[in-house]
Amino acid sequence: MGDREPDPRFSGDADACQSTEPPRLTFPHQSSPSGIAFYPYDAFPFWEGDLITALNGSSDRPEPAGYALVAVEFAEGQPAGTVDQIAPAGTHGETISVPEYSLLGRGFYPYHPVDVVVSREGWLYVSLQEGRILRLRPRPPD
Repeated sequence: MGDREPDPRFSGDADACQSTEPPRLTFPHQSSPSGIAFYPYDAFPFWEGDLITALNGSSDRPEPAGYALVAVEFAEGQPAGTVDQIAPAGTHGETISVPEYSLLGRGFYPYHPVDVVVSREGWLYVSLQEGRILRLRPRPPD
């Protein structure tokens, strides 16, 4: 049912789960990762080599889950366990959670990110289930 936990609805050897390898990375319950793309460019150097993941989201909870675009850090071909939020993004110095963004109406919510692609320039394009496509690109220099 989760991290090496047996499902009580099925009989069997409960110790068998303990002999499996634990997950290297988990996402919040019902965040629903739906689209991924490795980021090989340097337009956003802090995400270079990371796995960009669209979290479709679910509002069947007291606080919405998902509704975000995140970067999963990779090291030596494996997830390193670090997940950085790309969007929704706060202003400088602001630290609020994705559910707070959603409830404030400042993030993707109620729109569901479905997929992400990377252009040759290193820009990110995020498709939304409701028929929109968003572009994320670096700010031009002053």
